[in-house]
Amino acid sequence: MYRYMKKCPKPYMHIVRANVDGDWEALVRTRPVGRWQETLALLATYTAQVGARAKRAHVCGRGLRHGLCM
Repeated sequence: MYRYMKKCPKPYMHIVRANVDGDWEALVRTRPVGRWQETLALLATYTAQVGARAKRAHVCGRGLRHGLCM
């Protein structure tokens, strides 16, 4: 996937990479200051999803490495 991302750079690939890697700090550092509202919306949307998945995995007695319980 990373080779494709480097080969076909698109403006949204930084967002995709942050979502895949979970490196939201890098995304915040590279985003333009004038687009802070968009950045905040991205963080609120995607980090909330990550938190919900982690909480669900914890409730099931498993870590994120083991996936979600059904």
